[in-house]
Amino acid sequence: MTARVLVITVHGSAVPEAGATTARLADSVRALTGAPVAVGHLDHQTPSLPHVLADRPGAVVVPLLLGDGYHRTVDIPAVARAFDCAG
Repeated sequence: MTARVLVITVHGSAVPEAGATTARLADSVRALTGAPVAVGHLDHQTPSLPHVLADRPGAVVVPLLLGDGYHRTVDIPAVARAFDCAG
């Protein structure tokens, strides 16, 4: 059975170091689980969440460091549904 892709979803930041930190986290999750892991950004950085999911239909989308605001409750679920992903 092929593991489903885990897409860590972050807001994104204008600070370049933020992307490096998220990439290290994704590498750690990948190493610990053996699952394929990608990162999708909502703003400021690439790749965007829709771009990541376009190549990974059916992925598991996990918001990282997002509270119960608009992004987590509206934006991310709408994008995930468009690509038949679980959130």
